[in-house]
Amino acid sequence: MPALGTMRIHDAVDRFQESREGARRFHEQDIGKDVNPWHCFSDFLALVRRGEKGTIEKRYWSKVSKTALAESSGPSGGYTVPPSLSDALMRDISTGSLFRKFGATVVPMSTRQVELPMPDVSTPPAAAGIAPYFGGFNMTFTPENQTLSQQGVNFRNVVLTAWNLEGYVYASNPFLQDAVGVERWLTNLFARGAAWYQDSYFFNGNGVGQPMGVFNSNGAFSATRTSANQIAVIDAQKMVDNLLPSAYDDGAFWFAHPSTLTQITAFTGWFPNGPLMIYGLPMLITGKAQKLGNTGDLSLIAPSLYVIGDRMLIDIAFGPEEPTAWKNNQSAFRILSRVDGQPALAAPITLADATDQVSPFVILHA
Repeated sequence: MPALGTMRIHDAVDRFQESREGARRFHEQDIGKDVNPWHCFSDFLALVRRGEKGTIEKRYWSKVSKTALAESSGPSGGYTVPPSLSDALMRDISTGSLFRKFGATVVPMSTRQVELPMPDVSTPPAAAGIAPYFGGFNMTFTPENQTLSQQGVNFRNVVLTAWNLEGYVYASNPFLQDAVGVERWLTNLFARGAAWYQDSYFFNGNGVGQPMGVFNSNGAFSATRTSANQIAVIDAQKMVDNLLPSAYDDGAFWFAHPSTLTQITAFTGWFPNGPLMIYGLPMLITGKAQKLGNTGDLSLIAPSLYVIGDRMLIDIAFGPEEPTAWKNNQSAFRILSRVDGQPALAAPITLADATDQVSPFVILHA
């Protein structure tokens, strides 16, 4: 998350504290009528800023761990958001993330790493007629009293690691600013930011100290475009041909960069006043896709076969004396999200005909 020098989070928290000291009828506009001013995200941030660990523990019904980096509040130490507030943030993240919103498999993580054993579907069938989805497991009709042939099932581990996704936000100190709905504003700032960057890595990550994005995954099928810097109907047809058949029922979506729309909406037969769809599947426009002409400017993805690992912790630290910000009369918040994402497949699937390859992640190549 980039530094937002114009954001006045410090002032907003001050405004929250000032507002809740008055009668309820005077601070509803600032805090929100459905917000408990003594148990909410703004209250938590105010306590973090003042370093009141004892009050945090008492008010939020659990001991809240400091990070192991330091004992003092500041950029090198932080407080884990209590579960009740963390759940609210995660719900907001789920609405802002395309992968989460459209059915990605979310796995809660209680440790830094989690291994998920899954049938290995990347090995081509030993013979035509054997389904590729069950790790080599095969069934046949046999005569009565005949000895069954021995079979093995191949498994692979999807390893999720809780990588650290961190953001650093500067806040100016001098003036108290009116902030209508400060609770919602602060929650959205952190949650929406975390959702956007998580999603960006779910698309584009390289898997080294970060999630493995679908664009770089070995499990994706790479469709070759007809002409450089162009998207033609035949390119979309190639992509549909190589989509995993079950993805039609599991919810496959086209994801396209805004720069592709001029060419896509020029397809023969395109209906300009209807929903954005190609071959009957909905199309979502996102800046997290790649610009026209690059790998991933258009993709066909079934989010349900992407696995997200949530460590379920959000850490927040406040630094009133961060050296760089101090010279500019600013303070700093640090936000930490621990998450991973991996495609469920290690390679495209060879269908039972032992020839054709498909994938739930079909990416138009540069």
